[in-house]
Formats: sequence, C-alpha cells, structure tokens
Amino acid sequence: MFTPHSPDLRLKSRLLIDDNEKIILSACRLVGWKGLRYAIEAVAELIRKGLGVKYLIAGIGEDRKNLEVLTKKLGIADNIIFLGSIRNSELPEYYSIADMAVYPSIGKETFGISIAEAMACGIPVISTRVGGIPEVVAEGTGLLVPPKDKISLAQAMETLLCDGELRKQIGNAGRRRVLENFSWDIAAKRLESYLSCNKEEPCD
Repeated sequence: MFTPHSPDLRLKSRLLIDDNEKIILSACRLVGWKGLRYAIEAVAELIRKGLGVKYLIAGIGEDRKNLEVLTKKLGIADNIIFLGSIRNSELPEYYSIADMAVYPSIGKETFGISIAEAMACGIPVISTRVGGIPEVVAEGTGLLVPPKDKISLAQAMETLLCDGELRKQIGNAGRRRVLENFSWDIAAKRLESYLSCNKEEPCD
C-alpha cells in the first residue's frame, strides 16, 4: 500500500494549498508524547523566517485542542491544517503532496511504523533520537534531532525545504531501507529463522 504516488493535485487544491507553499506532514495519534507541539513551534520559526509552509497533521487524540490553542497563540493557525482521522489506505495520497514527513516523538517508541510507512512512500523524514527510532531511520535515510528541541527541528526542516535534491536523495534511501529491512516478508523470514534455529546455539 505504501509506495510513491504522483502528487494528487486535486487533494492539494481541496486543501487550499498554493503551488509555492512547501508541505510538511505528520500522521500519528495526537497525544503529548508524540511531540507535535515541538513541530508546531519549529514551523513557527520557519514562518518567521519568511518560508511559505503548510503543516498537515493527520490523526485524532486528546491533545488536539491544546495543539490548536498553540497554533493560535503562535499566530500560525492559517498555516496548520488538522486533517482529523485519515484511513491508512488514504495516507499515501497525502504523502504524495508532502515535501517531508515529521515525527518529533519524545517518548521511547519501540519501532515507529508510521515513520516506516512514510519512508516507504519515498518521502524524506525527520524524527528524534529516542527509543527504537534510530533503528528505523539509519544514517542517510532520514534526519534525526534531539527530542524537545524545536531549534534543531526547525533547522532540519529548513535544510530539507531548501534542498530539493537532498529531499529526493534521502527519500529514495529511506524507501530502499524499508524495502530491504522492514517488509512483512522479511519480518516473517526473520521470525521463521529465529524459531527454527538450534536452541543450543545462539541465533544470529
């Protein structure tokens, strides 16, 4: 399901996004440990620098009201679009119009399947050095920043926004990493190998 798609221009038009605006996307539950407040604050930094940005947030959760209040407090409510609940089958269309995906988690996630889904779509990702995320986003396949660091997050966003070739390079590398390491077929083979190995010998 999660593969690169041609940009869905009708979706972009429906969201009232101009051609000269760059698109940042996060798709996750709207809860505090996902760290979305830091992404919103980072987007505010970019807007203060004069960059044309729209930040799409897909998902539902108890923190949505707080996040909406924050966007108004920062004066960037017009640049943030809360998409609400989006079905998995529809997410690739949203990734198709995004210039990058951001996952600013501050909690110790064990894997980060949403990150892998974005990478599988060929979208460059920015995330944080917490939990198992660095196992997904290896060096060269995405950008990692410290958690709770809006300045580093804004700098990483700006780096990708201003370098189309780098976005393409990282997006392609991220997709290759997912296909080579995290497909369901590969996961099943690893589990099968683990279960079938001799118990008296260590498994690889």
